Order: sequence, then C-alpha cells, then structure tokens
Amino acid sequence: MENDILEQVVKSSYDRKKTEYGKRFSVNMMLGVEKKKKFQVVWSQDVGEDKIRLITTHRIK
Repeated sequence: MENDILEQVVKSSYDRKKTEYGKRFSVNMMLGVEKKKKFQVVWSQDVGEDKIRLITTHRIK
C-alpha cells in the first residue's frame, strides 16, 4: 500500500489549505490490490512541527 500511496501522490494533484492549526493536505487516489477503489487521504502539518501526520483516509465515490 505504501508504494500505491507514494505513486498516487506523485501523479495526482492535491488540495492544500492553511488553517489556524497548520497546513492540511488532501489527495484523492485509487488504492487496492485487485479491485481499486477511490479514497481521499488527508495529512496535516501542525504549526511549529516539521513532520506531517496522517489525519484520515476515507472512501469516496
């Protein structure tokens, strides 16, 4: 799955927003082994932090 995510991030455009808490990034991507499904993956970089953390991943249509 890690390779799927990295490949999709490179190929996809992503949405980026600044909030009072930091930066939020979301990418819509196809994930799966045999049957690919569309998911939205959301990360956040909190104010004052260097690392980005995963917030949520959910299926979208």
